[in-house]
Amino acid sequence: MIGVTDPRATAAEVDALRHMCDHFGLGDADRVTFAARGSMGRVYRVDSGGRAYALKMFYDHPDPDRVAAEVAFTELAMARGLAAPQSIAARNGGFVVPSALPGVAYGRLYTWADGSQISSAARHLSDAAEILAVLHGTDHRTDRAIDPWYEITPSADEWDSLLARLAAVRSRWAEPLRVRRADLVEFSGWVVPTAAPAGYSCHLDVKPANILITASGRRTLVDWDNAGPADRDRELVCTMLNWTGTDPGVAAGAISTFMRRYREAGGQARPQGLPALSMYLATTINYLYVLALAALDGANRLDPAEIPRFLHGLPDASTLMGLSAEWERY
Repeated sequence: MIGVTDPRATAAEVDALRHMCDHFGLGDADRVTFAARGSMGRVYRVDSGGRAYALKMFYDHPDPDRVAAEVAFTELAMARGLAAPQSIAARNGGFVVPSALPGVAYGRLYTWADGSQISSAARHLSDAAEILAVLHGTDHRTDRAIDPWYEITPSADEWDSLLARLAAVRSRWAEPLRVRRADLVEFSGWVVPTAAPAGYSCHLDVKPANILITASGRRTLVDWDNAGPADRDRELVCTMLNWTGTDPGVAAGAISTFMRRYREAGGQARPQGLPALSMYLATTINYLYVLALAALDGANRLDPAEIPRFLHGLPDASTLMGLSAEWERY
């Protein structure tokens, strides 16, 4: 019998957590504590036998091939010295346990990662660059297709339809999105699907919230659930701009810092030309689109209040071209 310390947990949730712990061989867990909730699911800390684990309960159904590739990719990165939560196999030998709880598709178990999230991206550019270089150095091959999220954006007609719906309900987000409509459509034209199969696994979510640092300075990269195939040149640009920002007064120097450390750590990606911006533009534009949809019905668990931040991340075309010249120097 386990002790669930989340006072908001229903009887069904407690039963589901007990079911998960049992299938992962933790039936005698001492304590299960709610830790976090995100767009993909919920996280619980499980204490058992003097060890701590992270139990993730996912909303959407798993892709077994993707999970297997993610586990192999993570293990390669750990073998190269990168700290990361290790996936724990269930009693049946797999890494996924189906859930009977409505709204939750499955659970996975990992070792618990201690540390605090990075509070200032600017002070940890070198950490992010080094981690990305290690990831790219795994050379983990894959023949899986790239997720369209990273390469396909809404059409002009789809934006016009969505903007009309927002205006019809007098959403406060209709006007700021309308003002940037031309930019959104233009930048979508810059997004070019990868010409050949990606060939390599990428983490795809190296952001400040996913790097935990302990008091001793140990860095752990968490949340590998988005890992999948991608072009490493494009992941480098996308990750870098998410850390440096796009303000030309700040970003140019930050890009130089990032690229120097990436090269020093052995990073081999060499982004060239506008296609290298494809992942950054596609993910930014697509996220703005689903945030706008959330403003209509809230069904996707996202907060439309993030719209201004993502619009700010889309500067004008000349600024983006100027920033691209910075990383091409390396």
